[in-house]
Amino acid sequence: MYTYTGQASYMDDPTTTTTVEGFGLMFYQSRFYDPALGRFTQADSIVPGGVQGLDRYAYVGNSPLVYIDPSGHTPYGAIHDSDGDAKYAVAILNVNLSSSIPYGEPRAQYHTYGDRIYYKLCGQISLSMIFETITGNTETLDSFIAAKSFLYVEDGVLIEDGVLMESGTGAGDLGLLFQSTFPGGWQATYYQGKSKVTFGTNGYFNESALSSNWWVGADGQNTMKDQIAGMISNGGYVIIGVFLDTATGRIISSGGVPHWVVLTGIAGNTAIINDPFDNQIEYYGWNLIEDSIMNSLGTIIQIQGGSQREEEYGGRL
Repeated sequence: MYTYTGQASYMDDPTTTTTVEGFGLMFYQSRFYDPALGRFTQADSIVPGGVQGLDRYAYVGNSPLVYIDPSGHTPYGAIHDSDGDAKYAVAILNVNLSSSIPYGEPRAQYHTYGDRIYYKLCGQISLSMIFETITGNTETLDSFIAAKSFLYVEDGVLIEDGVLMESGTGAGDLGLLFQSTFPGGWQATYYQGKSKVTFGTNGYFNESALSSNWWVGADGQNTMKDQIAGMISNGGYVIIGVFLDTATGRIISSGGVPHWVVLTGIAGNTAIINDPFDNQIEYYGWNLIEDSIMNSLGTIIQIQGGSQREEEYGGRL
């Protein structure tokens, strides 16, 4: 079950009296919270600032009416409507990291399959994260590689089907890979500038042209943040195209290597990312992520539908 601010709840269902469903805690991405005590069960690995920050078990500096903490590390202020009611700027969806590669290992988008070392697999790893989340399967990256011949290294040369290649997998290729691997009833839609292409697992394919870039609203304003937050709040999974600095393993606004990551949430002005480069969860300012998306052709892939879980996903913008 997912709670109002997006946390995975392991509480008992109060509507049942004969069944014990959980163990009484809520998971806030990096640590568990005990609602009975109003405190985290583990100390914050990032020491907060201020006097209240000295208590590393405290939830949002002991100010739960003012702040929320979707990451378990950093309190964020709430947005209030004209009546003074809190309307939390949160859209968070738990997505598994890849079970096929070590957590936090640099250059993890290289993967050995058979007698080859496959290369630039950020798109395939992003898809496998989502696939494992919705199906409960593990160790699925090999099946994504087997579904289509991608880049691999042979004798130090980067090859695809005998041809030297320098680029990774594009949005269209990921759409086709989604189509051949995901369960029936799911749908992937990629947006790139003024283009919209939809792939269905039953072989359905549709391409249409938009009158303006997909992130531009009817009033001409940039609505990218609101649109993506809406997709996540409604239980959709979002892969975004960004630029990566391979020396640091961090996303940058422009000038790096094109890279796919899973955007798992937006909390205030913070973007929460599952990054295939080192298979870990990372946090970035929203403005940097938005710039990186727009500078890399404005490409995102939305995956939704199927036998999607029916929990109430937290928050809204």
